[in-house]
Amino acid sequence: MNRRTVVIGLGNPLLSDDAIGLAALAQLAARYVIADEVECYDGGTWGMTLLPAIESASRVLFLDAIDTGAAPG
Repeated sequence: MNRRTVVIGLGNPLLSDDAIGLAALAQLAARYVIADEVECYDGGTWGMTLLPAIESASRVLFLDAIDTGAAPG
């Protein structure tokens, strides 16, 4: 049984996006030991090339955010 987890940080600093998903992914990798069955990807500019990683995973976690001016949460 496939137990692989894929974590994808979203956001695009090249297009003036906040890229907070990428910052969260970097902090995750810097602060924690990532298990062997977890793969982290910069989803900012990869687009459709991420499909094979997503299709072969049993779990996918997307990290992203948007500033709406509302309270967090």
